Amino acid sequence: MGTTAAVIVAAAAAIVAFGLAMLVTLRVRARIDRRLDSTLERIGGSMESLSQSLLAVVERAGETPPEPQSIEPGLSIDLDDVMARTAELAATTLRADGVVVEVRLADGDRATAAFGVPAPLATVETALEAPDRAAWQAVRLEWSPDPRAVGNSVRAALAVPVERDSERLGTIVAYSRVAGAFAAEEEDALRRLAVDVAPAIVNARRHTEVLELVRTDRLTHVWNRAGYDDAVQLELARAHRSGRPLALLLVDLDDFGAINKRYGLPTGDDVLAAFAEVLRRTARLTDIVCRRGGEEFAFVLPETACTEAIRLYARLRTEVELTEFPEIGQMTFSAGLTELRQHDTVRSLDDRTSRLVNDAKAAGKNRLSHDCNGGGIVGPDLGPLQ
Repeated sequence: MGTTAAVIVAAAAAIVAFGLAMLVTLRVRARIDRRLDSTLERIGGSMESLSQSLLAVVERAGETPPEPQSIEPGLSIDLDDVMARTAELAATTLRADGVVVEVRLADGDRATAAFGVPAPLATVETALEAPDRAAWQAVRLEWSPDPRAVGNSVRAALAVPVERDSERLGTIVAYSRVAGAFAAEEEDALRRLAVDVAPAIVNARRHTEVLELVRTDRLTHVWNRAGYDDAVQLELARAHRSGRPLALLLVDLDDFGAINKRYGLPTGDDVLAAFAEVLRRTARLTDIVCRRGGEEFAFVLPETACTEAIRLYARLRTEVELTEFPEIGQMTFSAGLTELRQHDTVRSLDDRTSRLVNDAKAAGKNRLSHDCNGGGIVGPDLGPLQ
């Protein structure tokens, strides 16, 4: 028994010694790059997926683990959150004016997060590829501003790929208004950061893929009721934090029960699928399209004021009028629209919009009831849109 205990103690001492050696190594390397030192400490203290073994050593040695920092990409499994925190972390590490993080998704689409600069309209990775499509480790760009330009424009950019097990996950691009801001030192720092955040991006992307399966309605391929509830809750919380607007537009097919009764349920399913396709075609990139239940659908509209949402409704009306639905030809829908208020909850926002849909039905169907600027009804002729 004594021998076993001695072996355990010796093993524990070896583990602690190994952990201390790792810490010393980090400290030595940190003296070379003071700015990256603080970044590595934050990553080491917050990204559990990247430092479980080291934290275990620290805890077994009886030391107090570091306090969580404000940037913790490894502690989140929400892909948007991980990308946003990564962008902020990269900007802090390089003292950049802005950063864009782009991640490839399983379905071929790309998710983008931006810090300090607008999100790009096109994919970052495509713009950076060499003509021969050869693999690359970094890209540095320099812009010479037009002398006639007004303002302090972006002068330099540095891009590195995010990779894991030889798979390209995405790209991190840092921007600076200082010419020559990114040299070999900054490239090395950003490449090391890309290595460190890759496991968090992998985990978050997998989580997103699972959520997509759970949230997606099999018939219409838009988000289902669970996805709708999650989207409203998430965007409401973001809007309350940021103070930016949030609109919710519910649309309900008119006389859908009669369609099922006359043409049968398979035709009803075809109509629902075709209507969802019109919704997706009308939606903007930031809009979230959901099937709330039955023949009722929703647009969750982040950073959208009521007047802009009314214009979206007008475009949707036009698209529906131009669409020939399976077997039935033309169809109409009624809608309700509201904007987030200061003390709204998910329930109050949803309830208010549902009541507005009922008001539109009661007013004759094929119209919008809204509570923007005192409220009103937009009739079949689209009426005044302000």
